[in-house]
Amino acid sequence: MALGSVQDGVLILDLTKNQKEKISISNGLQNKTVLALFFDRENNLWLGLDNGIDCIHLNSSLFSLYGSRSFIGSGYASCYFNGKLYLGTNQGLYITEFPQSLNEEVSMQFVHKTEGQVWSLMEYDRKLFCCSE
Repeated sequence: MALGSVQDGVLILDLTKNQKEKISISNGLQNKTVLALFFDRENNLWLGLDNGIDCIHLNSSLFSLYGSRSFIGSGYASCYFNGKLYLGTNQGLYITEFPQSLNEEVSMQFVHKTEGQVWSLMEYDRKLFCCSE
């Protein structure tokens, strides 16, 4: 059995062996928002994600192609406000210093209590508004 989530990948349950396994961006998925699931005839698990499709080969001895890359999700909105760049994603709102130096890793900070889809950002009356779930 497979259970998809919006915030942390997929949970795979083997009910006969009483085992569970979580697969998310930390161990191979390109995005942690699972919108659809399908087992094929060869027992592969296909996932419809927010920004693509992944296939988990459940009988494979290989575990992760990409390792533990960190992703902030699919981008939906951005706004430059008070010297900072705000990025609204399907996982929540992130903030970073702006401008950034080229060829340097960007440090993104998650904005507390903004989990979920961010649809838009707008500055009004010297305040930043975030439209989200």
